[in-house]
Amino acid sequence: MLKIDFPALKEWKISAMQESNSWLLPDFSKVELEFKDFDLDLNVDLKLQPDGFLDTVVYATDIKFGDSYFYHDNAIIAFVMH
Repeated sequence: MLKIDFPALKEWKISAMQESNSWLLPDFSKVELEFKDFDLDLNVDLKLQPDGFLDTVVYATDIKFGDSYFYHDNAIIAFVMH
């Protein structure tokens, strides 16, 4: 059993313009994803295949999003995406 504590991202911010052409909520607005203190913990096992390749078997995963946040100009979409 291999236990991995992987601090994936300290801080990362993504900005984009989103176009939604749905008949229910057509929209064109700014979207931001902000990741702070994103952490990933894994419990895995490595098995050797007959052809010599390693195969990973994941037993447990714990993802902590930290202080991550999703910003959207449309309040309805921001609520649904949360």
